[in-house]
Amino acid sequence: MSSRFVLNILELKECLKQHILGRNTILSIMVLPFFDRVSELNSLEKLFISNKFEMMVLYGRRRIGKTYLIKEFLKDRRGFYFICDKAGTVKNSIRLKREYARYAEEVPIESTDIDEIFRYIADRSEKRTIIILDEFSYLVEKDPSIPSVFQRIIDEILIDSNILLILCGSSISMMEEGVLSRKSPLYGRRSAHLRIGPIPFPYLKDFLPDYHTEDLVRVHSIIGGVPYHLSLFDGSEHYEENIREIIMSKDGKLYEETDFLLKQKLREPDTYRSILSSIAGGDTRLVNISNRTMIQKNDLPKYLKRLISLGMVKKEHSVTDKKASRPHYVIEDNLINFWHTFCEPFKSHLEIEEIEAPMANLKEQFNTYVGRRFEDLVRNELVRHVLPYKADRIGRFWSKETEIDIVALDRRKGNGTFIEVKWSKVDPVRELRKLERKIEEFPLKLNGIGKMIIARELKEPHENCIDLATLMDMNKR
Repeated sequence: MSSRFVLNILELKECLKQHILGRNTILSIMVLPFFDRVSELNSLEKLFISNKFEMMVLYGRRRIGKTYLIKEFLKDRRGFYFICDKAGTVKNSIRLKREYARYAEEVPIESTDIDEIFRYIADRSEKRTIIILDEFSYLVEKDPSIPSVFQRIIDEILIDSNILLILCGSSISMMEEGVLSRKSPLYGRRSAHLRIGPIPFPYLKDFLPDYHTEDLVRVHSIIGGVPYHLSLFDGSEHYEENIREIIMSKDGKLYEETDFLLKQKLREPDTYRSILSSIAGGDTRLVNISNRTMIQKNDLPKYLKRLISLGMVKKEHSVTDKKASRPHYVIEDNLINFWHTFCEPFKSHLEIEEIEAPMANLKEQFNTYVGRRFEDLVRNELVRHVLPYKADRIGRFWSKETEIDIVALDRRKGNGTFIEVKWSKVDPVRELRKLERKIEEFPLKLNGIGKMIIARELKEPHENCIDLATLMDMNKR
C-alpha cells in the first residue's frame, strides 16, 4: 500500500537526508517560486565563467534557501549535487562514488579512498563542471580531519582542474570555524564565500501578494524572511489563522521547529530554552538573565556564545560604547522570538490542543511585540534608504537616563541622525519634542544633527516624519 505526501522541494531534501520516505511513497512536489538572491547568483556566475578551479563556501541557517539558490544556479549547467550525512567519511565516500558514477553514466571505481574518488571526478571534468557538496559541515562534525583532507585534495588534485567546487552547510559555527577561519587547513583555498541570510522585507509581497504592508510587517515579526517559513503561510487566510494552524496547532509544520533546532544543535536544550525564554521576556542583560534562569552569571557567556554562533541570539552595544562593555542580548531569529514569547509559556495548553488561552494572550500582547520587531526591521534593513548620507555606524543608544531607537552616525564628518520608531498612529510634533529632549543626553559632540520619526501612521504630515507607506516607497527593490 502506498503513502502520499505533498512536499515542497525544501521538505523533500529534509526527508531524503533523514531517510524517512518509504519505497512505496508517492510524491507530489510543490515547486516554490525563486525570489531575490540576485547578488548571490552574480557571485556564483563570476566564479563559473573563470574556467579555472574555484571554490565557493556557501552557508546559512537551516531553511534559509541555500538549496533553492543552488537549484537556480544549476539551471542549464553541468553540475553534480551530493548531500552529505552524519554517517562518517567512509560511508559518505561510498555513496559519493556511486552517485557520481550514476550521474556520469559510468561504472563506479573500486576504491573508497576519497582522494581517488576526486581524482576520478577531476579526470572526467574536461568541460566546466560544478561539484556541490551540501551539508559539508556534517562531514567536518564527524571527522575533524576533513578540512586537512580537502586541503590535500584541492592542492594536489583539483587545483589544475576545470571544476567549480561549492561547499555548503547549515551549521554556521562549523562552516566558519572548520572551513573559513584562519586556523582551518582550508584557509586561503576559497575563491569566495557567501553567508545566505533572510530575504529582504520588500520580497515578502511576492510570497503573500494579497497582504497589505501592515500585515506583512506583522508576518515578518512572526517568521522573519525565511523562505520556507513564508511558503507555509496561506495568503488567503488572516495572519492570526496562520499562526493558529501552522505554529500553535500540534500538527502545524512549525509547531516543533524551535525545539527541533535546539535538540539538533545543542547538548543541553532545556538550558538553552530557558535562556531564550528569559531574553524573549525582556531580560537583555547578563544579570537579569541569570536571575530569571538561575544560571550562574559567570556560566552564561558560554551558552550565549553558542546561541550567537547559531544565529539565534545577537549581542548589541550602545552606538557610543567604544569598549563594548555593556552588551544587551536579543533574539535574532523572529520565529524563535515569537515562539518563546507566545507559545513556550503556554506549552502545557498547546500540548493538549487548548489554543484559546494562548490566542487570547496573543491578541492582547501582539501589537507591543510587533512594535519591537518593527523597530529592529527598520534599524537593520530599511533605515539606510531614508538617511541623507551614508552612515558608518547605525545602532541603538542607551544610557541610565534615556534610550533612542536608532542613531545613524557619519563619524568622518561628525553628523548624526536620531530616529524614533513607532508602531502606532502618532502626533509628529509631540514625538519630535520628546526626541529632542533625548538628544540632549547624547554624549558625543556632532557638527550636524538630524531628527526623524518613523511611524506606522501619522496624524498629520511633517517634513521630519515618515509613515509606513512612504517608508516602503523609499525601499522599493
